[in-house]
Amino acid sequence: MGILLPFRGQKPSLNCKQLSPDTTGSGLKWGELRDRLQESSLQSIGVELARRVLLEAMEQEADEVCGGDKGRHLTSDRRASRHGYTPCSVSFGAARMELKRPRVRTNGKEVTLSTYVAAQQGGLSAATVLETCLGGTSQRRFPRTAQGLQETNKGFRQFSKSNVNRRFVRAAENVRRELCTRRLEGQRFLALYLDGVVEQGHHLLAVLGLTSDGKKQILGLREGSSESGEVCRELLTDLLSRGLDVGVGFLAVVDGGRGLAAALRAVFGTRVVIQRCRAHKMRNVLEKVPECEREHLRGYLRKAWKEADARQAKRLLELIARNLEARGRRRAARSLREGLSETLACNFLGLPSDSDLTRSLVTTNPIESLFSKSNAQSRRVCRWRGGRMLLRWTALSLAETERSLCRVEDDVGLQGLALALDQRVIERKAA
Repeated sequence: MGILLPFRGQKPSLNCKQLSPDTTGSGLKWGELRDRLQESSLQSIGVELARRVLLEAMEQEADEVCGGDKGRHLTSDRRASRHGYTPCSVSFGAARMELKRPRVRTNGKEVTLSTYVAAQQGGLSAATVLETCLGGTSQRRFPRTAQGLQETNKGFRQFSKSNVNRRFVRAAENVRRELCTRRLEGQRFLALYLDGVVEQGHHLLAVLGLTSDGKKQILGLREGSSESGEVCRELLTDLLSRGLDVGVGFLAVVDGGRGLAAALRAVFGTRVVIQRCRAHKMRNVLEKVPECEREHLRGYLRKAWKEADARQAKRLLELIARNLEARGRRRAARSLREGLSETLACNFLGLPSDSDLTRSLVTTNPIESLFSKSNAQSRRVCRWRGGRMLLRWTALSLAETERSLCRVEDDVGLQGLALALDQRVIERKAA
């Protein structure tokens, strides 16, 4: 079975050279083993052999502590006495194996058998529960993974769903703690994506970073009542305390939340260049006009944002806003003018509008796609019992997805972005 069990004193010998030629290590004859294989599965026989090995090991340790075999005690070496048997269970895969272990007592106190302690420590781990639940098994249905053992073997019982949940929470908390406390030194971050997720009234804010060598990394999570400036400031301050390096300047990609932009300016001052998400802006503008006008308006907005000259792009957007007002679409015009210059941050930096790097920097889609994968994994959660639960599930999903994040291969574009950010910040300071 490959199981190593610690014993007190000399360990039981299972050397094949000392076995008779017609038996296995637990007294099962080879012929009997062959016949059993024809009647049942190898798994069933393996479970029975594991039970026999464990029982024999505990019997041998009890004999050693009591000074000899049962009924033949050596008084000179006797340190305890037997006290019958008691039902117990040990972990075996995704179930618990039930058996009866020998009891040993000395001076009225129970003597713990080290073999039984070692068997209790094995079995179902928190990491196994976490991996299985993330793979698609709900915590309520997890005990059914032991059903196969129960159908072919007697003396087994399932783990309770509460036991499974405790293991899951313990493993998830370890992942969340590691994700939110790891150090960030040794690399410059050119861009930060900030966005939030809401589940049944619970809010969560996350930050995704893009390094100067094109790698993407989850930087932090913070639970809050909303995407407020206070929550964002706390998160950004925590990132700086963990060694976040943004160089001379960096690009912050946010949606339309004013609290995020205010917090970024409060923490980083002139070092931050804010890019408003164009996908959010377009959605906000289009929902304020009739459906028959949306397709034409979408084309005009895209054409303006693709303009290489930032000033000309701004004039085109202002012209679109005036045309909307002339046709009585004042709400759409006000929505377009709100944060208009921030939607053109990449244009003012001089980044090519047709490059893949620029297209990934003008929207919060990179971090929203991570949230969509998180929703896919947590879709079986019917009721969120608090923000802490949402924090655990989101951290699990982000940590799992971070392994498969693709690197940005445009090294020339990344170097150009770094130079453009530095030049932009220097010009601001001079002004």
